[in-house]
Amino acid sequence: MNLRNEFKFVFNLVSKGQYTLYISVVEKVSYLIIFAILARVANTSEYGLIITIFAFSNILTAFLNLGLGINIQKEVSLIGEDINDILSNTFFIKLISFPIFIGIMFVYLNVFLDVSNLFLIIPLAVYLASFQEILNRGLYGQTKFKQSFLALVASRLFLLALIGTIFFFNPNHFYILAGYLAGILFYQFLLSKTFVDLTGFKIQFSFDPKMIKKIMLNSFPLGIGIFSVFVYDKVDVVVIQSFLSNELVAFYAIAYSIYKIPSIVPGVVLIPFFSNIVESFKKNRVVDKKQIIFIGISIFILSLLVGLLVYSFSDLLIKIIYGDQFAVSKAYLIVLVIALPGLFLNNFTGTLLNAVNMQKNQAIGTTVGVCVNLLLLFLLIDVYGVWAAVFSTIVSEFLVFFIQLLFILKYREILFSGNI
Repeated sequence: MNLRNEFKFVFNLVSKGQYTLYISVVEKVSYLIIFAILARVANTSEYGLIITIFAFSNILTAFLNLGLGINIQKEVSLIGEDINDILSNTFFIKLISFPIFIGIMFVYLNVFLDVSNLFLIIPLAVYLASFQEILNRGLYGQTKFKQSFLALVASRLFLLALIGTIFFFNPNHFYILAGYLAGILFYQFLLSKTFVDLTGFKIQFSFDPKMIKKIMLNSFPLGIGIFSVFVYDKVDVVVIQSFLSNELVAFYAIAYSIYKIPSIVPGVVLIPFFSNIVESFKKNRVVDKKQIIFIGISIFILSLLVGLLVYSFSDLLIKIIYGDQFAVSKAYLIVLVIALPGLFLNNFTGTLLNAVNMQKNQAIGTTVGVCVNLLLLFLLIDVYGVWAAVFSTIVSEFLVFFIQLLFILKYREILFSGNI
C-alpha cells in the first residue's frame, strides 16, 4: 500500500467535501442552539414531549421519503440521466405523500399524545426539510457543495436571529417553534432559488407513471436502509416516552444528541466518497481496495480520537449547553461514547454498499439492526429503564457495521480489483 497515494486520495476527498463538513457543522450548531434554547424555556416534561414529536416526525418522513434524496444524488452523479424528468416526478411523489404524513401526525398528536394541535408546527417543518434534502442532494451530485453551504448559512443566520429575538422578548416554546418553521420556509426559498440558478431546472411537478416506477424501484432499497437508520436513531425516544416518561426522554435525548454530534466528522469524506465511487464503479466495475481499506482504518482511528474528546468534556458540554438541570445526562453520554466506532464504521460500509448498487444488502444490515434494537428495548426497558436504550444503541451500531462488512467481504471478488 502506497501511503502517499492513499493520503493524497483522502486529501482530495476532504478538499471536495470541505463544504459538506461546513454544512454539517452549521446544521449541528444551529440545531444545538435551538434545542438548547427550548431546553431552557420549556420544563423537562415539555422538552421531552417536543423531542418525541420531532423523533416520530423524522421516522415517518424517512419512511415516506423512500430514499428519494440519495437517489437524486446518485442519478445526478451518473452521466446521461434525464435529471429534469427525475426531479419533477420526485417532487410529485413528495407532494402526494403529504396528506398521508399530516394525517398520521394528527392522529399521533391527538390520540397517542393528547396534546395541542399547535405542535403540528414540528411535523410541518420536518416535512418541508425533506424537500430541501432533495434539492441539496441534487447539488451534491454536481459537487456544488459551496453553493449549498452559502444558502444554508444565510438561512440559519436568519433562523437564529429570529429565534434569539423571540427568546429575548417572549421566551415561549410555541413561539420558538413557530420561528423555527419560519426559518425553514426561508431556507426553502433560498435553496430553491440557488438550485434553479445553478441547474436551469424549473421546479415543477410531473406525473409520468414509467418514470415514477423507475424512481420507486431505484430509491426504495435506499429508502429502506435510510428508514432503518432513522428508526434505530430515533425510536429510543418514542419508546422511552411510551413506557417511562417525558422527563426521562429529555435526559436521554440530551446525552444522545451530544453523542451524535461527532457524526459530522466521517461525513466530510463519505459524501464526496459516495459520488466518487458511483462514478468509478460505473466506468470500471471495480473499486480500489487499498483506498477503501485506508479510508476505513482512518475513520476508525478518528472515531477513537473523537470518542476520547467527548468522554473527557462530557460534563462541561452538558452544563454549558443545556444547564445544570440536565447533569444526570452525563452518565448516559459517557457510556454511549462506546458506540462511536460502530457509528462511524457503519456509515462508511453503508455508503460503500449504496455506491456500488448493493442497496439491498445495506438495507438488510440496517433492518436487522433496527429489529435487534427494538427487541432489546422491549425486553429490557421495564427492568433497566433508560439504560436499555443506551445498551441497545451500542449493540445496534456495531451489529449494522459487522453485517454490512460481511456483505462487502462476501462480494469482494466483484467489488475489488484484487483479493482482500
